[in-house]
Amino acid sequence: MWAIDEGRSLWWHEDTWGTPIDEPEIDWMVENTQLGQYLPPGASIETNRYVYDNDDDTFDADDDGCADSMLWRGVSLNIWDQKLLDVIEIADEIT
Repeated sequence: MWAIDEGRSLWWHEDTWGTPIDEPEIDWMVENTQLGQYLPPGASIETNRYVYDNDDDTFDADDDGCADSMLWRGVSLNIWDQKLLDVIEIADEIT
C-alpha cells in the first residue's frame, strides 16, 4: 500500500535515501519515511535487526558460474538475528 499511496509503480531501491548502511534498518525507515504508517505497532523483537532489501541482486541460481539469474525479485523485509551475526563475524575473524 505504501508504494501505491505514494503513486509509485516500483518500490524504492535501498540506496534511495542515502542511509548509513546498504540495507536500511526498519527503525531508520520508520523515522525517516512514511513506512511506519503501514506497519503494526510493536512488531519488532529487540534482539533482531529488521532491514529493507531491494537492490536487484542477481545470483548464480543455475550453477553455471555466472550471476545471471534471480532467485526472486522484489522487496524483502529481512529479519537478522544480531546474536547470529555476531557469531558469523567471530568465525570470519578466525578463518
